[in-house]
Amino acid sequence: MRRLLLTGGGTGGHTYPALAVGRAFLAAGGERELLFVGSQRGLEARVVPLAGLPYRGLPTRGWRGKGAGERILFLRDATLGVASAVGLMRRFRPDAVLGTGSYASLPVLAAARLLRVPYFLQEQNSVPGQVIRLFSPGARALFLAYEEAAQRLSPRPPHFVTGNPLREEFLALAAARRAAGRPAGTRRLLVFGGSHGASSLNRAVADALPALACDFEFEAVVQTGEKEYAAIRDALAGLAPSVKVLPYLENMAEEMARSHWVLCRSGAMTLAEITLMGLPAILVPFPHAVDDHQTRNAGVLASAGAARLIADEELDGPRLAATLVELWRSPSAEGEMSRASASLGRPDATTAILDLMEKNLAGPRGR
Repeated sequence: MRRLLLTGGGTGGHTYPALAVGRAFLAAGGERELLFVGSQRGLEARVVPLAGLPYRGLPTRGWRGKGAGERILFLRDATLGVASAVGLMRRFRPDAVLGTGSYASLPVLAAARLLRVPYFLQEQNSVPGQVIRLFSPGARALFLAYEEAAQRLSPRPPHFVTGNPLREEFLALAAARRAAGRPAGTRRLLVFGGSHGASSLNRAVADALPALACDFEFEAVVQTGEKEYAAIRDALAGLAPSVKVLPYLENMAEEMARSHWVLCRSGAMTLAEITLMGLPAILVPFPHAVDDHQTRNAGVLASAGAARLIADEELDGPRLAATLVELWRSPSAEGEMSRASASLGRPDATTAILDLMEKNLAGPRGR
């Protein structure tokens, strides 16, 4: 496999796994060419060029939950996007395509099917997205983060539970953490609700942490998002410097590697990162996620004993404080949950995906 075309985007959850695979593909050496194709306006259009990978944006847009006017625009862009993808593929001549989902990957996957170019799919969540479901029957293989996803996909292609590919900085710091063991010192709680924060997490933390400070010694780093930063900073000012409040964390991998506990949402990539680090978690799924996939994601960790799950509508200061008191007063909770979390981590996901693609293309069905 000398030429690989990656497609996906719209959000970081669909963009960063493809980036991880692309970097590993180029790092393998030899004469290799890579092209990342996504939408013209999605996150990937900004992130991929900044990562130094060649990028092309095609006309495409989402359709779920849109009105009649937006659906007409979707059909227009889909037609233009597929036509552009066909021309692009004929010029680039990829040996294989890897799609990571979302509307951003639709034109390329449709073109791959039309041109009979071998394509593979990588699904990050326990509930597959619509594009992954649509194109799974014609895929050479499916790479899944959760076995549960296979129940909603075509049984025709083989599927492999590889985990989600992660960025190099997470892999390196997780390896160092595994070698050194869990961090020593005062227990440290990391709180984040995504790059824009989460109001429910912010409010619960602002209420719970001052109450806990009377009985426990702890440190905390709280990412609030820009909108609520000032209010949460002021509410927790009395706990400084043990509690740091920031609008955004630039060094999430480093913060995870230094922490003992995490309170967060349950997006697929977040869970891949915390299990790679072996972090015990309190998970509060985003209640408006498509098909409620965050609750299903979190359920996998909760069932394994790696996390406690609290529904967003049930989260408040007293509920969070009670959960932390229960966990922090248990001598064995951190160790048991950490081991359960680490057992779900997949540091070899990127390598496994590339190896499986190579083997599939070299087999009887390869070109």
